[in-house]
Amino acid sequence: MLPLHRADPRGYVRTAFDSALIEPETCRFLILEWALKLPQDVRPAEAARVLLAEFHAQSTHPMYQLLGKVLADPVPAAQNTPQGRAGLHQDQ
Repeated sequence: MLPLHRADPRGYVRTAFDSALIEPETCRFLILEWALKLPQDVRPAEAARVLLAEFHAQSTHPMYQLLGKVLADPVPAAQNTPQGRAGLHQDQ
């Protein structure tokens, strides 16, 4: 199983869960930052699964709902390209 420190390497998700009054818009921003900062060999769905297990007691939190959506629509791990997770090519 993926260690928690690799599932949330910058602590963005933990920060969101630590704030009881965080707005859904802020959670959306943080989850985007989280996804972009994951190590390239970590699949977002795998990291989301670890984080959902860690924060299962806060299932009504907006960040929990967003992590659930990551599982519902998984994205592959980033490829070794200069474009990173976006997967954009120079000719697009």
